[in-house]
Amino acid sequence: MSPVGVLLTGLVVSYLGSIPPGSLNLTVIQLGIREQHKAALNFAIASALVEFFYAGLAVKAQIILSAHQAMADYFELITGGLLLTLGLINLGAHRRSTTSRKADTSAKGGFWRGFVLSCLNPMAIPFWIAVTAALETSGWLFITDRNLIFYLLGISAGTLLLLLQASWLGIRLRHLHQRTLLMYQLPGIILMSLGAFTLYKWAL
Repeated sequence: MSPVGVLLTGLVVSYLGSIPPGSLNLTVIQLGIREQHKAALNFAIASALVEFFYAGLAVKAQIILSAHQAMADYFELITGGLLLTLGLINLGAHRRSTTSRKADTSAKGGFWRGFVLSCLNPMAIPFWIAVTAALETSGWLFITDRNLIFYLLGISAGTLLLLLQASWLGIRLRHLHQRTLLMYQLPGIILMSLGAFTLYKWAL
């Protein structure tokens, strides 16, 4: 698989994975609504940097886990189950999603706020372990030592692109979040479908 193909795969999956409302994109939408675009830019950059390192840890963990035969025999089962769980979490996310009411954020403060919130995102590492394993199992992705950096850059770029779009479209995206099919159910269905396909391959 070419480095460009790996980069684009990481970008698309990261972009789609960042759509469901959470603390990161809801915060950057609010910054956009208040027209604090410099703070939103710094927030997005910080989030993309943290995502780069979290995804790197996840890929390394996935490689280590799949290298152990005892774990490798059941890795597709574990991956499929994790993807189904993440999909169910997305489907129920609209019940828990709330809008934060916080004071204005300076440009510098936007960076540190993005850094801290991204570091506190507990779902990033298991998400990338499961998604990367599922993509490789399905034959849609093949990671080597040479193209790993392109995959991680694509993931960071996808996160950055979605957050910047959320910032600049502020008010429109706030209304878009009311569309539960697009914002919550569709990403959940995609994750569950990927999980079901992974479980199907494991069962063969």
